[in-house]
Amino acid sequence: MELIMGWLFGYNQTRQQLIERLTTSEPHNGLACLAHAARGNVLWTVWQHTTQDGVVTRRIRCDLMGGSKRSWGYKAISESMGPTYYTCPLKFLDMAPPADAGWREQVRTYHAGLRRMFYPGDVVTFAGLSIPEAVIVGKTGRSWIGEHGGTRYKLLPRLLRHVTAVKHLPHIEAWLAGQAQELRHV
Repeated sequence: MELIMGWLFGYNQTRQQLIERLTTSEPHNGLACLAHAARGNVLWTVWQHTTQDGVVTRRIRCDLMGGSKRSWGYKAISESMGPTYYTCPLKFLDMAPPADAGWREQVRTYHAGLRRMFYPGDVVTFAGLSIPEAVIVGKTGRSWIGEHGGTRYKLLPRLLRHVTAVKHLPHIEAWLAGQAQELRHV
C-alpha cells in the first residue's frame, strides 16, 4: 500500500477487489460491516465495533474510491468528519447514531430532491447556484432540463437540494388539485 495525499493505493487491485477489502469484517478486532452500498465511486458502509468489554458502537463511513484498471485506492471519511457527499442510503441513517446532524439533513434533502416532480412550464427558484431560477422544459433520465436566459441547463439530482420554490402554471395547479380530489375519493 502507498499513501498519497490522504489516499491509500494498492497495486494490482481492481475496483471490485477494493470494495471487497473495504467491506470485509474483522471478527478478531470486533469489527463487523453491517451494510455497504457503492454510489458511483463513493462506497458507503455501516460498521459495528464490539469491544472486549461488550460495548457496541456503530458508525457510518464514506470511502472515496479512485484509480484505473488494476490500481485502485481509497480515502476514508467518517460521518463525524462531515463528508460533502450525500448519496448515503437513507436506511443507513437508521443503523447508526448521528455523529453529524447537519450532514444527515443534507442526505435527507438530497434524497427528497431525487423524488421531486416538476411539470413543463414550472418556474423553479434556486438558492446558492449561479442561476436564480429556471423554467422546466423537459426531462432526460433522472435529470430535469431547465432554461434560464435562453440557455438550457441539465438540472442534476444533486442540484435539486438548492430548490427554494416551485411555481406551477395555472393549468397545472388545476390539474394537481383534480388529482388530489381523485385520490381522496379512492
